[in-house]
Parts: sequence; C-alpha cells; structure tokens
Amino acid sequence: MSTQDGRIAEEFRLKQSGRVPSGNIIEIETSVAVGTKIDIEAFSNAIETKLWESVGRANWRPLDQAIKFVHRLRLKSGTEWLAYCDGKRNDLPKRPPDIPVYPDQLYAKSFAKEGVGAGGWAPVPSQPKTVPTGRTTRP
Repeated sequence: MSTQDGRIAEEFRLKQSGRVPSGNIIEIETSVAVGTKIDIEAFSNAIETKLWESVGRANWRPLDQAIKFVHRLRLKSGTEWLAYCDGKRNDLPKRPPDIPVYPDQLYAKSFAKEGVGAGGWAPVPSQPKTVPTGRTTRP
C-alpha cells in the first residue's frame, strides 16, 4: 500500500463522508487467539483512522474542494480556524487529514494564481514565524 495512491485517499474520503465506496481497496484482516477479548470493529476503525492520518497528509485535497469544505464550516476568522484545527470546536466535524492547517503554505501558488488569499479560505493567518528568542508569534 502506498500513501500516494489516490484510490486509497478517495476511499477514506468517501467513508469519512458517510458514503460507501464502490470497491474496497483497504481490507484489514486479523487473527485473534482463542479466548482473547477484542472488539474487532473498534480495532479495525482505529487502524483505518491511523492509516487515513498518514494517507491524508500525502494526498492533500485539491484547493477547490478544500475551500468548499472549509466554507461549509462557516468560520468567521483565522482565530476560529486555528481553534477548529486544534480540536477546540466540538460543534464541528474533526478536521480531515487531507485539509491542511496552514493552507497558505501548501496552496501558495494557487492562492497567488487564483487570487484566493487567506481571506478566501476562512480567513486564515499565515503560519507562525519563529522569532530569535525561540518563541513563535502569529502575524
């Protein structure tokens, strides 16, 4: 299995959105010793979650799809975006691994080419910059 395989990323995206993929590329098989108590479904889901975290970071969502996802969240500021990314917005779904925290870094060329700008995303602040003291600050 390759983390760059787009088919795997698409299967995870479909499952995350509650849709059923047409074919299962990912199959998790287990064997458990007799007498061992384990919730196979929970175990399988935990493994899929870990795999999706790796695959998502290697297969970022295209900019137009990422913007649609972020706009559906109806966040009003970069501060709200960062709170959401830090998991502090329990009223919203968890940020998928294929949506970057700092889109201005990942989509820099597209932002410039298409005139999106950080404000077209959430609005989102730029990635923190390290100051000589070793602390980070937000622009």
